Amino acid sequence: MLPNPDRIFTPGLYARVQLEGSADLTAILIDDKAVMTDQDRKYVYVVGPGNKAVRKDVTLGDFADELRIVPPASMRTTRSSSPAYRRSSSRIRR
Repeated sequence: MLPNPDRIFTPGLYARVQLEGSADLTAILIDDKAVMTDQDRKYVYVVGPGNKAVRKDVTLGDFADELRIVPPASMRTTRSSSPAYRRSSSRIRR
């Protein structure tokens, strides 16, 4: 309930409101430049076992602080169509 002692809000009025949520959200934040497109699919490459680049199809969410929200459950491993990515090793930079 919203206090309305001065009766500023009357029945029949419409308002667009935004409420802060307090629920925990588990998600991955990535730079939008890391997202690639293959026809109608969006994907990213991540470092997998043996420092190999692994393609992950993703379902993109909204933005948070200029980063794209990706729910972890939406990341699906697929085979890369590029032989170079299947054979390449990646170096992790910190």
